[in-house]
Amino acid sequence: MRNDEPPDAQATPYQPGFSHLSDEELLYRLFRSDRVAESLSRKGDLKTISGFYFDDLMKIPSIGRVQSERFIAAVELGRRIAVAQASETREARPVVRSSRDAYELLKHAFTQSSKESILALHLNVRGRVVELETVAVGTIDQCPISPADLFRRAIILSAPQVIVGHNHPSGEPSPSPQDQFLTLRLQEASEVLGLRLLDHIIVGDGDYYSFRDSGLL
Repeated sequence: MRNDEPPDAQATPYQPGFSHLSDEELLYRLFRSDRVAESLSRKGDLKTISGFYFDDLMKIPSIGRVQSERFIAAVELGRRIAVAQASETREARPVVRSSRDAYELLKHAFTQSSKESILALHLNVRGRVVELETVAVGTIDQCPISPADLFRRAIILSAPQVIVGHNHPSGEPSPSPQDQFLTLRLQEASEVLGLRLLDHIIVGDGDYYSFRDSGLL
């Protein structure tokens, strides 16, 4: 794939901008192996392969333990960067006035996630985002948490308001019975702790579901 690079290609310490490269070419840059890049590319697009577990990668021909660990580490770094950008930049810390505002903040953290994850938007008394926290990362169809998991950080931050969000990798944002039960538990716990659970938002593929808008909170 990249074996035809000129002899002096390695003399350039930095090649600014990789946005023009294909997915397979980016994988080659990561592994420096045509076989690994091609094997991964045949398994699906970036969103699909980013959800692979270590055991899944080890089953792919030409990919060993080192390459598997390197890929998982790269995916995790990308996820953390996305969450940090959404949490720390001024544009991502507005006053949340509606479920649409919250959805616009949450959806970016789920862009390349093929696993169900739970995030929390911690807000101050005026509704301004204090922090966007990744509470838990589960499997392709579940991510169990307890109220203590969700509200621990809010107490540390002295953030009186919380919006919980999680994704449905299937793309369908309609709540399951488990989602409804979790919302009820979180609402009861927030009242005991003196916090306000503003909303529970399920992020799907280009759409979302708000428990607050649906009258269930």
